Amino acid sequence: MIKEKYFWQNVLTIPGILFTLATGFLSFFDWDKKEYLFYGLFIASVCLILYFLYRYSTIKGTNLILNDSNFEITIGDIFNQEDDDFKVIAFNEYFDTKVDGNIISPKSLNGQYITKFYPNEKKLKELDDRIADDDKLKKR
Repeated sequence: MIKEKYFWQNVLTIPGILFTLATGFLSFFDWDKKEYLFYGLFIASVCLILYFLYRYSTIKGTNLILNDSNFEITIGDIFNQEDDDFKVIAFNEYFDTKVDGNIISPKSLNGQYITKFYPNEKKLKELDDRIADDDKLKKR
């Protein structure tokens, strides 16, 4: 993160502008060196704190590269994204599909997926049949 050009552009831009404006304003006052040092450090600290508070409250996601595979971790509703990328949703080893609060919680990602895309018994039966007929799952 420290080596990324994007990071340094973001770190230096907003605090740099705020620091420039504040020091320009403070230059109109006549203070001794200790006061200038105190106010300069105070302004720099406030600018950096405000920036990091802003930056970390607006993070939208991150990318991880693991074994030459790119993983994008984002904030938001995974089911309403428009892209064609793969989405990883964990199922248990039995591929249960019963969302009842005991086997699968309706608040879990797995439960939300099943209730959103398989809302009735007919569609849920189709999912169960696809899981039962999958050749890769039969091998295991």
